[in-house]
Amino acid sequence: MMKSQRQGLKYGSQALLATTHHKVEKMPAPTASSSRALTAILPLITSGQPYEAHQKARTFASRYSKSGQYDVAIDVLFESARELLKAGQCGSGVDLAGFMLDVYESKGEVVCDESRGLWNFILYLLDFLLFSGGSTLTLDWILV
Repeated sequence: MMKSQRQGLKYGSQALLATTHHKVEKMPAPTASSSRALTAILPLITSGQPYEAHQKARTFASRYSKSGQYDVAIDVLFESARELLKAGQCGSGVDLAGFMLDVYESKGEVVCDESRGLWNFILYLLDFLLFSGGSTLTLDWILV
């Protein structure tokens, strides 16, 4: 009688369990939070590196989304887009907001109060920055 030996393998952010009989079973993905990603992204914005922050946000969100961690991806995209918009980086903020909508669609999310609220907040920031002639100083007073 042959005994199967199991060993854990890492594949992306998903842990896999493989046996010597070539059977692969999925193990539950570890609970993730957006804090690790945001700790790497947000300081780049405040230090004047918006392009790098934008690329990191897209990379983290793509990885989270592909591993089925849609809520974490949405949080990373929203927080990053909001901070980029507050810093006057409208192009990057809009790109991440559009990506956020794509993640909602991939998740199969039905429009709810929370998702509508996040999207409305992004639209409000865009409207304020682009059409109201608002400055980031005025924006800081509004967002306090």
